[in-house]
Amino acid sequence: MSNDTVSESFFDEQSTWFLALSSTSNVSAILINMFVILVYMTNKDLKSSWSNTMFASLAFVDMCTTTMFLLKITLQPLIVPPNGILGQFYCRLIYSTFVMWGLVEASWFHIVLITLDRYIAVFYPHSYRDFSEKKKLHVVLIISAYLLGFTCTCLKFFYYLNQVVTIHVNTF
Repeated sequence: MSNDTVSESFFDEQSTWFLALSSTSNVSAILINMFVILVYMTNKDLKSSWSNTMFASLAFVDMCTTTMFLLKITLQPLIVPPNGILGQFYCRLIYSTFVMWGLVEASWFHIVLITLDRYIAVFYPHSYRDFSEKKKLHVVLIISAYLLGFTCTCLKFFYYLNQVVTIHVNTF
């Protein structure tokens, strides 16, 4: 057996090693993110900071993302999609990992917001005090991170869907 065959089979999504390593790392990530959320929810002092709210929201997004990936690699090979509308729903949203990638992009936008928050806090500390007290703006920014993530995923999804149809039509 050559080295290429060993490395390809090791990283194959159905291999035992891949499932064991992925499952272990995903369960660890889920537990760590749950711990971050639990600490944030139980400590009143942490809730008063805008930065901590962003970190808790990022932990929630990352926990959802790792849960979706864990479900994909462990349960998806066992599921037979139903026929009809439910099958279409399953294939387009669950099997295509649309939701997982929407959460990944929402995580990226959370990181961008945290970066902007730290930039404003360091370079404009007096303005940051006013900014950090606007709770409604914080809710809008967190919701916009989710919406932008799923909007970007939708745009990529429809672009990719168009590309697949074009390639499929051209091959016949």
